Amino acid sequence: MGKETEQNTNKIFSLSVNIHVLIALFVILFGETLGLWFINHKLVIPVERMIAANWIYQFSILSFVMSVLRVPYNAMIIAHEEMKLYAYISIVEGLLKLLIAFSLLYILFDKLIIYGGLMAFSVGIITLCYIVLCKRKFKECTYHFFWNKQLFKSMTQYAGISTMGNLSSVILDQGQNILLNIFFGPVLNTARGIVYQINMALSLFVANMYMAATPQITKSYAANDRDYLVKIVNQTALFSLICLSLLIVPVIVELPYLLHLWLGDEFPKETILFGQLVLLNLFTVNLVKTLLIAIQSSAKIFKVHFYTGMLIMCNIPIDYILLKFVHVNAYSIFVVQLFIDVIFVCIVLCLAKKQLNWDIKKYIVKIIFPISLLFISDLIIMMFVTSVIVLDNILNVLLIFSLSSTYILSMSYCFLFSKKNKKVLSGRIRSFFNHYK
Repeated sequence: MGKETEQNTNKIFSLSVNIHVLIALFVILFGETLGLWFINHKLVIPVERMIAANWIYQFSILSFVMSVLRVPYNAMIIAHEEMKLYAYISIVEGLLKLLIAFSLLYILFDKLIIYGGLMAFSVGIITLCYIVLCKRKFKECTYHFFWNKQLFKSMTQYAGISTMGNLSSVILDQGQNILLNIFFGPVLNTARGIVYQINMALSLFVANMYMAATPQITKSYAANDRDYLVKIVNQTALFSLICLSLLIVPVIVELPYLLHLWLGDEFPKETILFGQLVLLNLFTVNLVKTLLIAIQSSAKIFKVHFYTGMLIMCNIPIDYILLKFVHVNAYSIFVVQLFIDVIFVCIVLCLAKKQLNWDIKKYIVKIIFPISLLFISDLIIMMFVTSVIVLDNILNVLLIFSLSSTYILSMSYCFLFSKKNKKVLSGRIRSFFNHYK
């Protein structure tokens, strides 16, 4: 990286830090006024748990602010394609969360408050890791106050449009929680919270694959290397969806026992259906995730964030109308979300065709249709197996995971992998077995 380029990068980085500090200040201002009022006056919270709820709320604001402040450092790691560094920090983050979970067994005070405080502390540690490692690894990560009105305007416009898409997800997430709380009480908030812990764990599994592919997608688009762009988008989509199917199908089928294994009998009965619907939503959205990354790489992001953002936010008014006037069951909000996610997939496909001139028919035929067929057929077969073969619960789980993995991997190898992929995979399998001979 040349000296002039390094200086320009440092200016952009420093201005990016300034922008994210402003965002963090706005979050604090909003959270400590309107948000605090809503928590204390509108949500249905038992009186004896109001203090705990306020502590958790403050810890959540603190965690969110620290997550916002580390965005420029995270982006610098991805821009430099230092995925090992990102992986090491992710491992530390995972170990911290595991340590926090185990520590709760030995804490005698209010576990909820302690959990919120420890999670905020872990976010702070990880944020500090990003800052320190980026400063040591990349010279351009040294912050100097810099201000350029034109560049600020350009960056905030881009960030504002990107934020629209992210904000819609936050509105959906919190909106569903608020509606469940108002119409059904805190018990179903617990059910949804448990479900989204599972959803987050599975999402993170494939998120790292997308993160590793993003720089390559961006560079191939910038270099106008159309062939490589199509190749990397299709391959990332295919392998990430196969990996996601390997996890989602067994979890959907064996969710009742997995929840029992994790939480005993102390979880709301609605958690099972909530979880199954949320995992179907997760698979649906990921059908076009790599196409979404390609569209964002083109910098033509206004339409995609505007249309998808508005669509996602439609969940909340539709949910409210159904709950208030039709008196539907709580799980209906996730059914609505599933239908909207299908529309989301269609919108992304249309935008990819219009803005990138993407061959959508080919993408549907090569990616969406075969992987969806594989997912649905595997789900049906595994549900049939569980209805016919009744073993001890843990043996049943192992059986379903084994059969599902065998079916998905064998079908993928026979019908989804290209000749080149088969050759590479066969070579690596042979090398693995030869190594341990």
